[in-house]
Amino acid sequence: MADLTIGTVVANSVTTTLRGYTYGDTIAAGDVVYLDSSNNKVKPAECDGTQSQARAIGIAYEAGVDNDTKFICTSGYIDVGAALSIGDSYVVSANAGKIAAVADLGSGHYVTHLGYAVSTDEINLRPYAEGVQA
Repeated sequence: MADLTIGTVVANSVTTTLRGYTYGDTIAAGDVVYLDSSNNKVKPAECDGTQSQARAIGIAYEAGVDNDTKFICTSGYIDVGAALSIGDSYVVSANAGKIAAVADLGSGHYVTHLGYAVSTDEINLRPYAEGVQA
């Protein structure tokens, strides 16, 4: 299965938590990000890099470039504008910034659950890094 094709990210105003972070790279709206402890900036997450790079903190609400301060969705219900399967779990992909179905994890990939689909285009975002490799 391929990574999700993210459209416009829409945050549910009641349940979604948005937090401002400084970007450490070019980031598109909908990219999954982690917090780089070396400079305290967010960068695209990926499950086949280091354990730190797989430890996602949320999904970018806004596009930006290095040193921009923008909002990240850190929890709650978000419409990612992609075709989802209700009840399926979604994780950090091996492709930087992307979201994959849990079934797409390969051997040696660090497992970070992003959440599960509550509708055909909405995820209940609750990032949780397992800290283990598949």
